[in-house]
Amino acid sequence: MELLNNPFTSPTYTSTWQKHFRKDQEMFRFESIKDLTFFRNIKNGLYINLGTVKTLGINYQLDSQATFEDIRHKTFLVYDVPDYATRENTHPNLGIKSISQYAGYRVDTAVFEDLEDYIVKTLSKNRRKSFMKAWRKLEREHDIRYKVFYGEIDKDTYRQLFDKLHHMMATQYEEKSEINYHMSDRTQNWHFELFYKLINEKKASFNVIYNEETPIAISINYHSDDIFFAPFGCYDQKYLKYGIGNIQMMKELSWVFENKDCRYYDLGKASYGYKQRWANQKYYYNYHILYDKKSVKANFCALSVYLYFKGKSVLRVWYYKLKSLRKK
Repeated sequence: MELLNNPFTSPTYTSTWQKHFRKDQEMFRFESIKDLTFFRNIKNGLYINLGTVKTLGINYQLDSQATFEDIRHKTFLVYDVPDYATRENTHPNLGIKSISQYAGYRVDTAVFEDLEDYIVKTLSKNRRKSFMKAWRKLEREHDIRYKVFYGEIDKDTYRQLFDKLHHMMATQYEEKSEINYHMSDRTQNWHFELFYKLINEKKASFNVIYNEETPIAISINYHSDDIFFAPFGCYDQKYLKYGIGNIQMMKELSWVFENKDCRYYDLGKASYGYKQRWANQKYYYNYHILYDKKSVKANFCALSVYLYFKGKSVLRVWYYKLKSLRKK
């Protein structure tokens, strides 16, 4: 499977990411590695893809006919390549080391007739009854309407929704006493510039649930040709009793079913319980280390980076195992 029209390698995404996170650094592109832009780590000389860990999936092509000179003695790190988008290495001079890092979850809507069929086949009878009862209760007790902003949004509406989303997100994480990287000033400034452009380019969307004229749930989503990425959303905590988060997801899934060019509803990385409950496919994000196979320096650098992330992966597994045991 390809990642066609990938929003995370689009000029808008890479240029805004560079502006907010690597403004004064030189950027590099290489004929041998198509579709990606890199910056150079000053400390170790490693070339790292723009977006780093903030994307939801990177893909690239290797050009075996390109000149060898542009990759000589170099080592590259490409974050978050989904295993479904990984291609066979056809480049005679580039080696690739791959390290599995995180699980990802998604819904393949092609195996269901529509949203109703998905709900019937995914939820038990009791859970389905409880979920639909809460949804009907929300719509009965409030003046609920749903709106998707995709392909067009004016700046004033965008600003109001963006500010409301981050207000709800700040309240939610404050109540949980948790830190979320989405709340940093730098990330908020980046997101504010990024999503306004991507929504108007049909590479992102706002999905909003209103009670009368007040937004009570907002999600920001990315779009490729056939994947709807759902990285984060938030809702007014007063509506938690209705299962508003699940309703929000169902409205997003409904959009995927209704838009026949779109097939996958991607819940992204990390193994939260709700993702395992709603998804019907699991995949893995990998870090790819590309290097000049003929260079001793590049081989040593690639091995060092591989061992570093492999060690982190092993420690992460043991951390969650111990965390699980403590809960018991």
